[in-house]
Amino acid sequence: MLLNTSHISEILDHFSPSAVNLILVGEKTPLDVRQLIEGANQRGLKLAGGVFPMIIFENEHLESGIILKHVEACTIEPVLIKDLNKVPIAQQLPLASEDMNSCIVLFDGLMSHVSTLLDGLYEEYWNQMNFVGAGCGSASLVQNPCIISNEGFFEDAALLLIIGREINLGVNHGWTEVQGPFVANKTEGNEIIELNWKPAYDTYREIVESHSSHQFSENEFGEISQGYPFGIAREGKEDMVRDPIIVNEQGALLCLGEIPQNASLNILSGTKPNLIRSAGKAAEKATKDIFPLDIFLVDCITRVMYLESEFGEELLAIKEVVKASNDQLKVEGVLSLGEVSTSKGGFLDLYNKTIVVAATY
Repeated sequence: MLLNTSHISEILDHFSPSAVNLILVGEKTPLDVRQLIEGANQRGLKLAGGVFPMIIFENEHLESGIILKHVEACTIEPVLIKDLNKVPIAQQLPLASEDMNSCIVLFDGLMSHVSTLLDGLYEEYWNQMNFVGAGCGSASLVQNPCIISNEGFFEDAALLLIIGREINLGVNHGWTEVQGPFVANKTEGNEIIELNWKPAYDTYREIVESHSSHQFSENEFGEISQGYPFGIAREGKEDMVRDPIIVNEQGALLCLGEIPQNASLNILSGTKPNLIRSAGKAAEKATKDIFPLDIFLVDCITRVMYLESEFGEELLAIKEVVKASNDQLKVEGVLSLGEVSTSKGGFLDLYNKTIVVAATY
């Protein structure tokens, strides 16, 4: 449900006493999160959630407001993961059990150990659960507390909601190859230092300027780069998108998400109609051959920046597919700093500029 209030007592009155109360908060909401946590604890209510650049309700995207979802099928209490630089993730995870079928992962989208988190979840639960995840945080890319639990309000942390129901996943992005592959022969974390043994920015600028009508010397880097992400090549699948957001003084490109050393990268581009179609395709995959009981949509904040006024058409494409599968459902979700998805047995992939539709059944 969508709540348009920041009054603590009114919010808590909508909480379920038996379920985990998942709250998804738009970053411009005038909410005192710590007071909400204190109030939930005083009433003995289970609380989990995050702060996001925007929230999604049906075909609207909102900077202010709260999505509240009553997650009834949690098999254990929400799991808070923090201090990954000090405490190994294996020591923070519950043992796998037969009633663990799916997992919602909320994580600080600017945390320094995303790969450690995802690798640890894969190693512990690789054939056990389907995962859907969303990166919390601010569109300003300034790190602040964004993970909400009964234990407090945290940054550089993650939260797991492990549920007994199954989820079906649809993942799509609609970006297509402009040129590639290029070898990311020198990388460090989320920095691409060299492409094809040349400074990364020089190679990237040459290709993008030749494909577009824009010059980096005349525009802010992000104004052009938002339309030309990288794709990590994957055989038989869509490229895994990485969003270059900053070029530093050394000519390295900083991306949202890590770039493996010697990764094979393509430079991608997209059209607005193709991106909008991809949203409908993701919803079709998620709802195929099932009767969905709930929809959780994770869409990348940078798709809004690219589609601008036409972003509502992307949400409408998803809504139409969802209503065709169950006309009682509301499309609820977030605009995120990174999207996570995997089916049982697969690696947990971190995406940028991508849509993940999770249908619980």
